[in-house]
Amino acid sequence: MPLVILSCCAILLRYRNSHLMAAMTFSPDDQSLQVSLVDTVAGRVLHRVTHTNAAPSATYQQYPSLNSTSTSAPVQKHQLNGCLVLTENWVAYRYYYCSYICSSDG
Repeated sequence: MPLVILSCCAILLRYRNSHLMAAMTFSPDDQSLQVSLVDTVAGRVLHRVTHTNAAPSATYQQYPSLNSTSTSAPVQKHQLNGCLVLTENWVAYRYYYCSYICSSDG
């Protein structure tokens, strides 16, 4: 167990779990994002945070053709991106939602 001696001669003990894992999952059914801290040895979820409505409901609309030679209509695609960092005793994460229009030809 690492320890730090402070300037006032007090001892600060730092507990680190080397078997800790963080996971970010997305549920398209209810549009929620979950971040979980898991002890990989015991198999227990130590903490879980749920962000509801992480992505807006998918609405597919007809758009005017982006390419005049294309015979099929463009398709609106949705994507949820994110990154997660776990170090010592803290977790930082971010996520963002993007929507873009592309040709259904390829």
